[in-house]
Amino acid sequence: MLHHPALAGPWLAYNNVLLWSPTLDERLRELMVLRVAWRTRSKYEWVQHVKLSERYGVTPADVEAVSTGTAGDAWTPLERDLVAATDQLLDGYRIDDDTWTRLAGHLDERQLVEVVFIVGTYTCLAMAFKSFGLQLERGIDTSAMPLPPD
Repeated sequence: MLHHPALAGPWLAYNNVLLWSPTLDERLRELMVLRVAWRTRSKYEWVQHVKLSERYGVTPADVEAVSTGTAGDAWTPLERDLVAATDQLLDGYRIDDDTWTRLAGHLDERQLVEVVFIVGTYTCLAMAFKSFGLQLERGIDTSAMPLPPD
């Protein structure tokens, strides 16, 4: 993005709102970002957020569960609905009415808006990272984490 400073500055300001001034709990954000990274097969985004998400209470078991989606018993009802919403946005570009209604029972309007923008933002970043051929920095150990398929 440094090759396009006029775009990079506003993009970073926008993304900083999602990262540093969120209305949604950081753990919930990271679960959605990880699901986006897994589903888009963005290894760079995945590895960076597996590492980052630890500080927000995302456990290795959570990381493993992200790869399976809504199956299993790993999630609270809200987490399951956020993972489902992420999949719905990636598959059909909208959250279905039933999922939206369940989310609205837990989240306020600003948080609901943020859900859509988190998934959209990190999907866009995955496309950029993969298109630009972004590689992991040397020395990053990925042996203790599942990796998305190529």
